[in-house]
Amino acid sequence: MTIRRYAALLFCTLTLLASPRLAQAQNHVKYWGYQFAEVDNPYYPHHDTADLDGKGNVISYEYYPGYTPPGDLLRYHHMKAVFVLPVPEDVLFGTSTYRRSYFNGIKTADEEDILGITAIITLGDEWFTRLHKGQWDSWSEFSGLTMGQKIDLMQDKLEETIDDVKYVFPGIPIELTENYWGTQGGTPWAPPPSNVDILGLDWYWFNYGDDSCGSTAKASFLNDVETGYNAADAYGKPLLMTAGAFRFGPAPSNQAMMTPCQLGWYLELAENHEVVAILWWLYNTVVDPLDSTTWYGMKEEWASDQLAWVTSWGEAYANANIYEFIDSPSANATVSGSSITISGWALDFSALPNSTTAGIDTIHVWAFPTGGGSGVWLGIPTLHQSRTDVAAAAGGAQFELSGYSLNTSALSGHTGWFDIVVYAHSGETGTFTWLPHVRTVYVQ
Repeated sequence: MTIRRYAALLFCTLTLLASPRLAQAQNHVKYWGYQFAEVDNPYYPHHDTADLDGKGNVISYEYYPGYTPPGDLLRYHHMKAVFVLPVPEDVLFGTSTYRRSYFNGIKTADEEDILGITAIITLGDEWFTRLHKGQWDSWSEFSGLTMGQKIDLMQDKLEETIDDVKYVFPGIPIELTENYWGTQGGTPWAPPPSNVDILGLDWYWFNYGDDSCGSTAKASFLNDVETGYNAADAYGKPLLMTAGAFRFGPAPSNQAMMTPCQLGWYLELAENHEVVAILWWLYNTVVDPLDSTTWYGMKEEWASDQLAWVTSWGEAYANANIYEFIDSPSANATVSGSSITISGWALDFSALPNSTTAGIDTIHVWAFPTGGGSGVWLGIPTLHQSRTDVAAAAGGAQFELSGYSLNTSALSGHTGWFDIVVYAHSGETGTFTWLPHVRTVYVQ
């Protein structure tokens, strides 16, 4: 009862467009899940989706010819895809017509409709990082060019490619992941293409063996990792965080898993920067796909502890994107128990851009006597009514069909003060809200 009364006092002061809860959610992490957690993928056989059931709402999937991720299984686990779209050299430097034909081929081959549940499309992997490392030097297009000229050419071609991806896959945000954006150590690294929607960062901690969670270790982490996020902030775009659960060192023997308590530092970064997605990278052994050799070993016993920590965090966090509001009746209103109409809106901020449900698949409405006693079941409202005001405030057309209404006589014969409580259920995560909306009324 204490929680419900607190919620009632909080929510009765809110209005839709100025709602602190709604405003806070717009800057909240919408997606969290796992990097390279595949199902029956011979390239990255680290985690099976079943191992991660209920432990996230997205999984990173990389497209390979002949490998089709099982979309039905993802839907069963209420997960979306961060779809890694490969862009070969001939596609990057080809004509727009050629690129669109290539991307349409992938779209047509998507028999499991992974793209129908794709939250973010990622293009390739670390274009500018690999450019600086000389991994693209064999490409004829870069022959005889300075590094600055290579960067400019890469940026132009990525902008053209992003335009073509958006043409073939409209409405899905496009992301590029790099180790760093901007200037690193005084050396120009690369500004992002102007038309990319999300900037990804997989910038890690260079620590040589500190397993503690003290202030010295944390300062080392922030000095290494937050530097990259500060640089990315300058471009004013949302961020995708690849949270590498390992520490680099000068040799494989120095490289190890971060302790579970150290993982929380990533969450502090996410709160302090505009991070919209977190992909955890949780493995005890990682194989470099470029040369198929193990490039660092990790402490085996920490892998399960890390997953347990992320799961514990995620179970509390998974429902944080579900929001509901009661517009009517108003706070402390006097209502008739024989006919009361309850209306408002509910949404899940992790709903995809093409959602027609605002991410909500049902709502349960109860009434609880404020003085204690058994609750009264009021019913399930009519859902998915148009609310253009909510869509405007929430920042997306996918939230327009967030309205609901319920007319009920279930309180007929009851009198006194009641808390009307609305519990929204997400079709995205398969869970109910952790903080329902409460409206106190007097029933006569």
